[in-house]
Amino acid sequence: MTKTPKTNPKNLVYNATESPWKIGYGGNPGDDYAVIISPYRLRAICTLEPRDYTLENARLISAAPQLLKVAQKLLLWMEECMPACDFTQEDMDLYHELRQTIRTAGGFSSDTH
Repeated sequence: MTKTPKTNPKNLVYNATESPWKIGYGGNPGDDYAVIISPYRLRAICTLEPRDYTLENARLISAAPQLLKVAQKLLLWMEECMPACDFTQEDMDLYHELRQTIRTAGGFSSDTH
């Protein structure tokens, strides 16, 4: 199996508005749109307009900060386990998918390859 370089934890970043993010409503909870809010920001992080709004989308977006942080911790844990574990090709594919997902979410510093 090819040797996978370890990620320097200092290269894992979180540059979005600090969590927790929560679902808010523009008027009443029965409205057909929602906003994602944070106690660290005066304005909404994003607005889910009626054509985009579903409770499932709002829940996923509001969980994004925690999901990124957990994914980063899982990446480091997988790299720690690799030398002692017998990772299958499926395990390595999952590792690379996790790494790419973190990159897509902006979870690596800009100088990380």
